[in-house]
Amino acid sequence: MRKILFLCCISLLVKQSAHGQIGDWQSRFGLEAGFKLSKKISFDLGIQTRSNLTESSYSSTNFSIQAYYQFLKNWKLDFAYRNSIQPNEFAYLDGNNLNFRNRGQLALHYDPSKLLDVDKFLDLDLRSIIQYEQFQYKRNQWYWRNRISLEAKLKSKLLRPYISIEMLYRFNQYNYFMDNALVTQGLMNEFRYIGGIKFNVNKKNTINAALMFRDYRTQKPSNPILLITYSHDFGRIFKSK
Repeated sequence: MRKILFLCCISLLVKQSAHGQIGDWQSRFGLEAGFKLSKKISFDLGIQTRSNLTESSYSSTNFSIQAYYQFLKNWKLDFAYRNSIQPNEFAYLDGNNLNFRNRGQLALHYDPSKLLDVDKFLDLDLRSIIQYEQFQYKRNQWYWRNRISLEAKLKSKLLRPYISIEMLYRFNQYNYFMDNALVTQGLMNEFRYIGGIKFNVNKKNTINAALMFRDYRTQKPSNPILLITYSHDFGRIFKSK
């Protein structure tokens, strides 16, 4: 019965169809390093470059740090901070050619695989995030993000295929009347669909290759994004003697 309910929930999520036409192809290439302070506390450091592959009209460099706290067996918290630097040659503003933004996230993770009796063949991650983003040239933004991720457990430990679906909702949208019509500004209800494979080079090194589809649920064209990340796990940095 649990498996049937689980498959029904996944079917409802996948049923969300894309809106609008295909937009620009984009890329995200990153490097990550993982560290453990204890059995319950760990953190990641990362750097990622983003660009528009179709028109070469956008690029940015992102520096991030993410800390995790496993407070129960199937529950954990994480806090993430990211700083983005974006060259502004295509949108010259205020005499500056660099654009900066800062982002903070607080997330709650839950793994229901054992409860649903699917832990023998799947790893699940349900994540709910509150996100605040500070921009240099426009209004700051608050988001609520919810994601479900499924990672297959194969006999071979080299490959780990996965899929995820995420919904983003922006809190601080606002409305006003124009010619007796109610206009909404700052609306962002976005769905993200990701499919990829994690390749375990060895116990400490992983290559993650995936394709993301950003469906903005509006007339704005949806963007396909190529994701490639190389990760190295340094393990415990303070070892007891």
